[in-house]
Amino acid sequence: MRLDPAPVSGAAAPRPAPVRRAGLMQRVGLALVRWREAGIVAAGMLLIVYFQSANAAFLSGDNVGNLVDYTATTAIIAATKRSSS
Repeated sequence: MRLDPAPVSGAAAPRPAPVRRAGLMQRVGLALVRWREAGIVAAGMLLIVYFQSANAAFLSGDNVGNLVDYTATTAIIAATKRSSS
């Protein structure tokens, strides 16, 4: 087994490369790839923005109440399926 010789005392040590922080969009993109539920949340937010722009009454109190009423059963079943598997 041969070891590398000791560095020459007059030689400068190499500088480490600067650490570059990822931008906001890159971090969001990585989160969407790494965390599966983040993609679902992003898709939901896009749907909300689309439907609100298509119909100004989409986020009204009455309509949100209707959405909650119709999705509650499905949400409860989905939560039970996830916890039992």
